[in-house]
Amino acid sequence: MQGRSAIGGINSEFNNSVKSSSALGTALGSIKGALGAIGITVGAMQIARVFTQSATEAFKFQSMIANVESISRGSTVSIDNMAKEVLALGGNMGSSASLANAMYEAIGAGVAPARAVQFVAEATKLAKAQLFEAGDATRLLATVMNAYGLTVEDTAHVSDVFSKTIAIGVVRGGELA
Repeated sequence: MQGRSAIGGINSEFNNSVKSSSALGTALGSIKGALGAIGITVGAMQIARVFTQSATEAFKFQSMIANVESISRGSTVSIDNMAKEVLALGGNMGSSASLANAMYEAIGAGVAPARAVQFVAEATKLAKAQLFEAGDATRLLATVMNAYGLTVEDTAHVSDVFSKTIAIGVVRGGELA
């Protein structure tokens, strides 16, 4: 009889363990479901943040292109083509709004609208290499080029001279601008 009593106790313990395991499995399933819902929520929040940033950047770009158009009236260059060329520069050159701002700076400093995108590309390379803003690099290059009567074709050389000056001097690009 003692054997049956012991077996009954083991059976009872086993049944309790199964019930506990089942409850644990249910609890873990609920946790899994909650974590999944949290993951979806976080993912949706990230998508919304990226969308908002993209919309803000697009608005800034359109605003800067409108500024470029206002100072390049009378030019034979299509503002739509200039905008497309600036967008093509994007990616590793910087944000489209910052490039459009640099183009505004270039045209405002006297660079012909037809050459502005090429000029901005060179100025942006200088800014990126020397860790300062594209608009500042554009103003710096345009100021020097205007002072010495240089052309857009000379931009790469002037940019190289500034890069060398920054590299061997105790000066930063933004300080030169």
